[in-house]
Amino acid sequence: MKPEISGLGIVLLGSFNPKMYPFKLHRQTRFESLQKWRGVVLEVSDEYFLARLVDMESPAPDEEAEILKREISDEDLQLIEPGAVFYWNIGYQVDPSGQKKRASVIRFRRLPIWMPKELSDAKRWAENTLSRLNIIE
Repeated sequence: MKPEISGLGIVLLGSFNPKMYPFKLHRQTRFESLQKWRGVVLEVSDEYFLARLVDMESPAPDEEAEILKREISDEDLQLIEPGAVFYWNIGYQVDPSGQKKRASVIRFRRLPIWMPKELSDAKRWAENTLSRLNIIE
């Protein structure tokens, strides 16, 4: 069999029928979760922090873990302090072509800052409610 040269300058040997798989452009990168925890920072050191982890997938007992600070995004580093709440998700990041990469994502919870007037209004409301319930006078 004599090799043929295609219009693209590619040498074709025999019959060649490549299988074409459509690439779906509408797909986006997605995350397939394997495990989720809600964590609370207990202690902080220079290199890591100690946290209590609550399994969000099953009623498993709480766990404690030392987590290296280098696992945390630069934006979240300033949020690491005792009592801070975070979410830890382990799974696969799947790109539009279907390629899977193992990923660990730690995201700290952000709450709005309470203004002094909001705090005093809340305290006044609570005192009025307790008074109406005859809990305090």
